[in-house]
Amino acid sequence: MDRRELGRAAEKLAADWLSSLGYRIIEHNYTCRYGEIDLIGRLGFMLIFIEVRCRRGSNFGTPAESVTKRKQCRLYRAASFYISSKLGPSGWQVPFRFDLVEISLHDGRIHLNLLENCLERGVGL
Repeated sequence: MDRRELGRAAEKLAADWLSSLGYRIIEHNYTCRYGEIDLIGRLGFMLIFIEVRCRRGSNFGTPAESVTKRKQCRLYRAASFYISSKLGPSGWQVPFRFDLVEISLHDGRIHLNLLENCLERGVGL
């Protein structure tokens, strides 16, 4: 399985897992001029922008450690564009956060971890 296939499988696994936790996934691979957001969901009234990171081992750190400040900035800008373009001016009144799903593949097992509200808003802006 190449990186692209692994990424798609990880996003599908994350979406299914989050759905089982009560998230309603409303967008997959949202793309705009500022970047891509893997998943966008809702949990109650909360709008959640979700980054999915998968690693085959721990030699290069955890999946969360691969989210750089630059990536956080791109996620924030893409989320801002989503809110403005999809929800309009009143969209900024909707509470939102950034979650990260870590998927680790090692020892023949899949480990899932959810980090809620973990990305800094406006980092690098």
